Amino acid sequence: MELFAITDSEIPTRIIKIDIDAPAQTVVENLFRTQRSEFINEDIEEIDFCASYNVQDGEIFSINPFDDEIGIINAIERPDAVPVWDPDDVSVHYFKALFTGEPTSNGNPTQVWLQCFDRRQIINNEKSFFQVVTQPGNRFSVSTRPGFSLSDRLTAILVGDKLLFKSFFMLRRFFNMEEYFNEATREDLDNFIGNDIFHVENAEDFMTFADSAIKKKVSLIISSGILNDQPIENLIECAQKIGYQLGITNVNGDNKITMPNSKREVKQLLYFLDQGYFNSIITNELMLTNSKRPIRI
Repeated sequence: MELFAITDSEIPTRIIKIDIDAPAQTVVENLFRTQRSEFINEDIEEIDFCASYNVQDGEIFSINPFDDEIGIINAIERPDAVPVWDPDDVSVHYFKALFTGEPTSNGNPTQVWLQCFDRRQIINNEKSFFQVVTQPGNRFSVSTRPGFSLSDRLTAILVGDKLLFKSFFMLRRFFNMEEYFNEATREDLDNFIGNDIFHVENAEDFMTFADSAIKKKVSLIISSGILNDQPIENLIECAQKIGYQLGITNVNGDNKITMPNSKREVKQLLYFLDQGYFNSIITNELMLTNSKRPIRI
């Protein structure tokens, strides 16, 4: 069973194959099969994806059909056509997900089992010591080669054209999911700019700017809960770290985010709040919206 990685969207080759030996293949197969059994079973209820709903125990979201635009099904069906990972060309820091699966057989559709990947799975070799088999039996050395671990759970399963998952926002870390998200309504937009975190000088200007892209971003931000979960001080700090000019207005002693007065700047702010710029809560990696690449500070 082959192991693959989905890389950051900045990398031209979005899927690479990780060359592993036979013992490692056995570990991968056993681990992913166990996680598949834990992730879904015959008693679980599939719910058509709805952004405003949180799945409960015994439920799982479903998108059918799902657009496999980066070709993970193709990788499972034709693994020899996938380039082998060279750590000298693509750093492990650009991994976004790991996956394996089963090709079509006996009338059963291709299955892909996916794990989200974050930098906590990267093994810090500078502080890791390994036994050296070519030297005396009890001698250890520091490795200079990259390493990583597998996650203890699946993020999603793709069965043919049907995608099954529990967390939409984990899924967004390696799939572009915006086409599956509804646009914000006029009421949603009113509630969004009415949030106490904002200082809005002209609400009608914002409504005029609100094209389809802005409405989808607003819907994503509302559903993420980031405006309720993150104090404004955290947002200010993150903006400063990455050099994003977050407008701040002090109103009666309280700092508020200034809603920009141009469409372009509104979109930049929304990308920031949608974690295009913002420091990811999950991975703690600072991202640039235009490339989604980690930046070191």
